[in-house]
Amino acid sequence: MVVINTSVGPITQSIHRESTCIDSTQALEIKRIASNSPASQLNLQPGDLIWQVNHQPASEVDLLEESYQSSHIHYWLYSRQSNATMEISAPSTPLGFHCEKTSTAIVNHWQQGLFDWQDLFILWNRREWDNLLLCCDYYYRPLVIRSFLRWLKMEQRFNATHLFRGAALFEKEQLAKGVRLIDQYVKHCINIYSSAFMSVASLYLAFWSKQCGHWQDWLKWLQCADFFSQGKITRIMQTVTMEARIEPIAVVRWLNRPFPVSFNLTVNANLPNQALPKLNLELHALLQQMEHHQLLPVCLLASKRPNPTYNTLMKCYRTLYKHWGKALHPLIVITTYNDLQPPNQNQTYEQLCFKENIPIIFLADKHNHVASHLQLSHTPAFFLINHEGTVCFEGTQISPYDFWQTLSQIH
Repeated sequence: MVVINTSVGPITQSIHRESTCIDSTQALEIKRIASNSPASQLNLQPGDLIWQVNHQPASEVDLLEESYQSSHIHYWLYSRQSNATMEISAPSTPLGFHCEKTSTAIVNHWQQGLFDWQDLFILWNRREWDNLLLCCDYYYRPLVIRSFLRWLKMEQRFNATHLFRGAALFEKEQLAKGVRLIDQYVKHCINIYSSAFMSVASLYLAFWSKQCGHWQDWLKWLQCADFFSQGKITRIMQTVTMEARIEPIAVVRWLNRPFPVSFNLTVNANLPNQALPKLNLELHALLQQMEHHQLLPVCLLASKRPNPTYNTLMKCYRTLYKHWGKALHPLIVITTYNDLQPPNQNQTYEQLCFKENIPIIFLADKHNHVASHLQLSHTPAFFLINHEGTVCFEGTQISPYDFWQTLSQIH
C-alpha cells in the first residue's frame, strides 16, 4: 500500500497482481485524465476500468452525487496496461478523470429499465448499431401502464430512441425506414433535446438528401449538423470538411479572451435563495469584489431554464461548489426576463441548490444583449472567468474533469 499526498489530501493506493475476474457489465471505462489532477498523480490511464465504487457496481453509481453526499470514496479499478487490480481510498473530491459506461453496462442498464439518453449517443459514437437497436427495443418493452402513459404524452411519444433507432437502421441499409424515424424526431423534438442530438439527426437527413439527389437539401442539412455540433462531433466535422468540402461554420470562441463585462443587469429577487435585493448589477463590479484566486462561473441562457442540459450543469455546479466553493464566486445565471420564474419539476438540481443554500444569482437580460454580443450559436453557455476578466473555460457543461483541467492551466 502506498500513501500519496495530493492536493485533495492523502490517498491510499494498493496494487494487486493476482488474477481477478472483472464483470464489464458493471464497469465504467476511464476515457480522459486531467493534467496535474490526483488521477494523474495516481498514474491512472485511459482504458482503465472502474468496477466498484464504495462497494457498489460502478455503473450503478452516480459519481457526481456520490462525491456530493459522501466524505470518502473507495474505488476498485482494473488496469488493462498492467493487468492488475487497484484499490484506491480517497477523499470524496473528484479525482479528475472522465469516464463512460462500457457498452455491456449500457445494454444491461437499458434491459433493467434504467434509461439515459446519453448512453445512446455513446453507442452511436462507437458505431455499435446492434446494441443501439437492442437498447431502443428495451425502451419499448415496459409495463402496459407505462406504455399507455407514454402514448398520452406527446413529448414522450417522440424522443431520442426514435433518432438513434433511425440512425442504426440507416447504417444497416434500411435507409427509408431509418430516415422516417429521424424526420419524426426532428419535427417533434427540435426544441426539447440537446443540440448534439439534433446535429446527429441533421447529418442523416443530409445523407438521405444526397441519396435522393437533392443537393441543395444535402448542403442545408450538413450546415445544420455543423451548426449544432459546434465542431465537437468528429464524424460530422469529417463529413463537412472532407465529403462536402465546405468550410465549417465559424464559432466565436472566448477562451483566453477578455469576457465582455460592461453590462448592467437586473437582479431577480423573486427566486429562492437570492441574497441580493432587486437592483442593477455590473459584472465588472463583481470581478473587482472577488479574491485573486477566485473564479466567476457564468451561465448564459437565451433559452428556457427547464431543459436537460441546464439541469446537468446545475448538478455539476452543486458538486463543484461543495469541494471548491472557496475558489468560486456564486454562479451567475443570465437569462431572459420572461424566464425568471420559480423552478419546476424539470429543474431538479436547481431546486436542490436552493434547498441546500448553494448560492446562485439570477440576472435578467431582457433583450438578450449579452448572448447576442457573445455571438452564441446556442445555449446554455458556461464560462469560468478569472479576477482579471479573462475566460479560463468555455463550454455547455463544466464537469469535475474540466475543472481540474482549468485549474492545471491557470496555476
